[in-house]
Amino acid sequence: MLCCRWYYLSDLYIYIIKKQEKKMKKSFTLIELLVVIAIIAILAAMLLPALSAARESARANNCRGNLKNLGNATVLYTDSWDGWLPQAAAAIGGTSSYRYWPTCLAEGLNAEGRWDHIWRDDTPQSTKAYFQCPTSISSGNAKSDRSGGVVYKELTYQYNTLIGNGAAKTPTAPRMLHRVASPVEVLLIIESDRYPDWKFSLSGSTPFTGNTYFGAPHGKSMNCLYADGHVDSVTESTYETAEAQAHQIEMLGD
Repeated sequence: MLCCRWYYLSDLYIYIIKKQEKKMKKSFTLIELLVVIAIIAILAAMLLPALSAARESARANNCRGNLKNLGNATVLYTDSWDGWLPQAAAAIGGTSSYRYWPTCLAEGLNAEGRWDHIWRDDTPQSTKAYFQCPTSISSGNAKSDRSGGVVYKELTYQYNTLIGNGAAKTPTAPRMLHRVASPVEVLLIIESDRYPDWKFSLSGSTPFTGNTYFGAPHGKSMNCLYADGHVDSVTESTYETAEAQAHQIEMLGD
C-alpha cells in the first residue's frame, strides 16, 4: 500500500515538473516583444535627458567649486603680498620669461607640480583640473594642443588683463585689492569654452574678438569669479556692452 502511494506521489511530482517546464518554454509572441521594446524605449527617452541634465549640473557645480578655490587662492596671495592682486602676466626680471597668473594661484592651492610659461612635465592632471571647467573638457571644446608650449592652451579660465599684463606691455598696472572700488562688481576670472587665451580684455578696439573669448559652456551661461571672492553665473552677453566694460575699468580704480 505504501509502495503504491509512493509511486503515485512520484508520478504526480514528475507531472508537475513537466508542466512547469512547458510553461517556462513558452515563448513571447512578436507583439509582446514589440510592446516590451516600446516600453523600454519610452522609459529611456524620459530618463536620458534627466540624467544628462544631472551630469551637467554636477559639472557646473564642480566648475563653480574650481572658481571658488581660485578665489581663496587669490586671498592667500594678497595676504602674502601686502594686498597686491596677482598680475595677469609679469616679466621675470632679467629674463625673457613671464610669470602668469596660474603660477601665482597654484601656490595657494598647494597644487603638485609647478609651471611658469609652460606646463611642467611633472604637473599632474589633479593640478590642471583646478584651471579646467569639466564641461568644457568633456565637450571637447577646450583645446589641449601644446604646440608652442604655452600654459594657456590647456586653460579654460581667463584672468582680467586689466589687473596688470606685463607680457603684452599694456599700460595697466598691478592693482591692490583694497583700491578696487567695488570688488563685488569686478570680474576677476571668467571661463571660455572655445580656444582660451590666458586673459580676457574688457578694453581696446576689439574686445571679445580675436583670441580673447567669453564662453558659455553651461547652456547660455558662464561662471565668473569676482574680486570679492564670490562666484556667480551670468549670460555671455552680460559684459559685452561698452557701458559694462567702462564700468569694470572704473570699478578697478587706480
